[in-house]
Amino acid sequence: MTMLYPARCLACGAETSHERGLCNDCWKATYFTTGQVCDSCGAPVHESVVEPCYCDQCLGSPPAWDRGRCSVLYEGVGRKLALLLKHSDRLDLAPEMAKWMHQSCRPILESDIIYVPVPLHRWRLLRRRFNQAAVLAQHMARINGSEICVDMLHRIKSTAIQKGMGRTARFANLSQSIVFNKKHLDRLRGRSVLLVDDVMTTGATLSACAEICRQAGAEKVNTVVFARVARSE
Repeated sequence: MTMLYPARCLACGAETSHERGLCNDCWKATYFTTGQVCDSCGAPVHESVVEPCYCDQCLGSPPAWDRGRCSVLYEGVGRKLALLLKHSDRLDLAPEMAKWMHQSCRPILESDIIYVPVPLHRWRLLRRRFNQAAVLAQHMARINGSEICVDMLHRIKSTAIQKGMGRTARFANLSQSIVFNKKHLDRLRGRSVLLVDDVMTTGATLSACAEICRQAGAEKVNTVVFARVARSE
């Protein structure tokens, strides 16, 4: 960036020393999931001599997918970035967020992978104008030249907004709401899937998507999200 147009922090707009990054204050308020993490959801876990290791939530209720990763905790600036992308049309954030996600999930990337975003119902898509999971998946797929299928899964029921719901209510809310696009059966069979979403709370949506992909013939299903809500239900 030139002196006429100094680099700006993605989160707060303050001047930074490099383009497409965060200022020092926002960087300190972003809780990256580094070190030892749960092999199912990517949340940080206490040091363990056992590999792979799992968080208490995934031990108590194992998810429907094989392995998962996240980039940040859904707190501080990480939460702010996720909300800016979803609700404030900040599509300029997606490339950098996708880079962080790609870095986080490198240990679980399979050679024959196909990126599949978590779907939005058409009415919510019309209101929001874009599917943030699909945008992130597209940027991630470009990084390593992987295949992507944005319409492999369809959400056929307009479910209630899940914010504030517990784990059981979330699973019930998603019952029979997501289906597989049968025109992609041959494209998926025997392949490895990487499900992509922006935020994970209980994992109900990702589990529903993983089960559908398995039923359609996927050999392995992994997941990656930008932010993980680190809490127990």
